[in-house]
Amino acid sequence: MSIDPETILVVGIVFLSTTIRSTFGFGDAMVAMPLLALAGKFEIAPALVALTSATVAGAIIIKDRKDVQWKSAAWLVGTACLGIPVGQIWFSSFDPSDQRIVKILLALMIIAFAIFSLLGRRPIQLKTDKSIYLFGFTAGVLGGAYNTHGPPLIVYGTLRGWSASEFRATLQGYFFPTSLLIIVMHVSAGSCTAEVVNYYLLALPLIVTAILVGAKLNVVVQKRGFSRYVWIMLIAISGMLLFESLRTS
Repeated sequence: MSIDPETILVVGIVFLSTTIRSTFGFGDAMVAMPLLALAGKFEIAPALVALTSATVAGAIIIKDRKDVQWKSAAWLVGTACLGIPVGQIWFSSFDPSDQRIVKILLALMIIAFAIFSLLGRRPIQLKTDKSIYLFGFTAGVLGGAYNTHGPPLIVYGTLRGWSASEFRATLQGYFFPTSLLIIVMHVSAGSCTAEVVNYYLLALPLIVTAILVGAKLNVVVQKRGFSRYVWIMLIAISGMLLFESLRTS
C-alpha cells in the first residue's frame, strides 16, 4: 500500500487516538471511530481500533504490570462477561426509539455525575472491591447493548482512588482480553481484511511511539490532578453518546 494522503490521515488518526489511550487508559475509540468515519473508513474502523486497542493494552500491561490491580481486573472481566449477553438481549428487546431514549438518559446521568464531581463535590469513596461486580456487570450490559464499556469502569476506578498509573494499567487488564475477543469476532466475520492489517502495520511504529508519549503524559496529568482530567474525558465520551443519540432521533 502506497503512502498516499488517505493513508497518512488514517495513520495520523490512529496515532492521536492511541496517544489519548496511552495517557488516560481509555478514550481511543471515542476519538478514532468518528474521525475514521469522516475519513471515509467507517467499514474498517471497528477492526482497526480493536487491533490497536489490544496492542496498547498488552504493551502497558507488560511495562506497568506492577501497577495493575489484578484482582480488580479479573473481577471486572468476569462479571462483564456475564453482563454482555444480558445487554445483547436487552438491546434486542427495545425498538429503535426506546433504545435512543435509554442512551440519552444514560448519557445525561453520566454527564451530571461527572459535573457534580468536577464542581468539587466529593463522591462516595469505595474502600474495598465489594461492589465491583455491580460495575463490571453494568459495563458488560452496556458493552453488549451499545458497545459502551467504559463509563462504569472509569467511575469505579476513580471512586476506588486508584492513582493515575494504577488507573491506566488496571483498565488495560480489562480491555486486553475483551479486545482479543473482539478481534476473534472480526476475524470470524471476515471484517479483519487485508486493508485493515496493512493500515495497522503501517501505523505500528507510530503506535509504539504513542505508547511511549502517553506514558510520559500520564505522569504529567497525575501531577496536575488526574481525576479532573478523567471526569472531563467522561463528559466528552457521554457527550458523544448523547450527540449520536439525538442525531439519529
